Amino acid sequence: MVVGAGVAGLLAACALHRDHAEVVVVERDPLRPGASAFRPGAPQGRHIHGLLIRGARVVETLLPGIREQMRCSGAPVFDMGLATVLCNRGERVGPYATGMELQLFSRRFFEDHLRRRVLELPGVRLMDGVTVNGLLPGASGRVAGVRTRHGPVPAELVVDAAGRSSRTGRWLREFGCQVPADELVDAGAAYATVWLDEPCELPAAGRIVYEFGQFADRGAGGGIALLEDDRPLLMLFGRAGNRPPTDPEGFTAFARDLDNPHLHRYAAAAKHLPVHRYAHMPNRRRPYERARDWPAGLLVAGDAMCVFNPVYGQGMTVAALQAETIARHAPALARDPAAAFAVQRELAARTRLPWLIATSLDSRWTGTPGARQRLIGAGLARMLDRCGDSRHLYTSFFRAQHLVAPLGLLHPGALWTLARPTGGDRHEHT
Repeated sequence: MVVGAGVAGLLAACALHRDHAEVVVVERDPLRPGASAFRPGAPQGRHIHGLLIRGARVVETLLPGIREQMRCSGAPVFDMGLATVLCNRGERVGPYATGMELQLFSRRFFEDHLRRRVLELPGVRLMDGVTVNGLLPGASGRVAGVRTRHGPVPAELVVDAAGRSSRTGRWLREFGCQVPADELVDAGAAYATVWLDEPCELPAAGRIVYEFGQFADRGAGGGIALLEDDRPLLMLFGRAGNRPPTDPEGFTAFARDLDNPHLHRYAAAAKHLPVHRYAHMPNRRRPYERARDWPAGLLVAGDAMCVFNPVYGQGMTVAALQAETIARHAPALARDPAAAFAVQRELAARTRLPWLIATSLDSRWTGTPGARQRLIGAGLARMLDRCGDSRHLYTSFFRAQHLVAPLGLLHPGALWTLARPTGGDRHEHT
């Protein structure tokens, strides 16, 4: 059984279906076929989403052909280095071909395609409009299913993928399991998003304009993305005292202060459109891998165990990587649900690098930054300032950001561009 029919839950169901006769996905939101509304259980769904390239590759492995299906439905695939217009205070950085293919879509679009494909798999079925309100105890303290208001639903294995609202921590304590306190790094970040209702012409045939020029010093930035069917979405983000307002005048002023003419132009043109804000964006890790007396038959994945500030776009990719881990261990879990705790530790390991990236950057806005945060902040500012000076640094930046090659910035050409003194040739297009 999988609790939650979001991205993490659907991918977990896909990972388990070959080794279990039946996989039931339980979702509290009613999911009407063909419905176009955003899910209440995913309040962040109106904002920009994306699969990092590493995550997209894993999803394609789990569900072969899904990228092509989404492309045929209006979500094009493109070289991210050529179609991404990186800007530093309005000045374009790059571009260079990277050989890495990116696909843009809204969360609703991706979930619709993912749900359709997963529910076509043998033995997978959906129970929507059903709220899980507890774990069902079995013999020897193991988890034997879940409790719902409709009654108990037995299962040999339960995967909690209910998202950031998961209550499994409380339910585990009711089982007598000792769970360490959550780890929290909250930079007070917030999104403000407008879905534009007119076609959007981006420079150089781009599909994304991303302004990072004030990220290092203000924690602020923004972008425009052409999603499925070329529907444009404009997003601004900021932290602490620099959160983007939702009133039209404030939203436009925030965009103007980023010094990017594209963002300011479309923000000013969108004064009649609603601005959607999402401000609950902390990094929160529930260290279940250090729990004592973990019950057999239980896994926790996705945002239910580790939530990242979505500014870095890591959440859906981590869910995909965890599904890859679950698929690898699915035969062992089918034979012996007591293997769940060893798998839970591996799921936690999938979060370590993304957690380090997100919290190191966000810690700079949570008070007095430590030496590590100051060093990372200085390195980030230098990298963003120089990533247009070298093809190696430009490509290595994207490869590291998308978890394709996290150590890509150690390429000699990238290191030289970062290390050389100021005042050298600013455009070494090597």
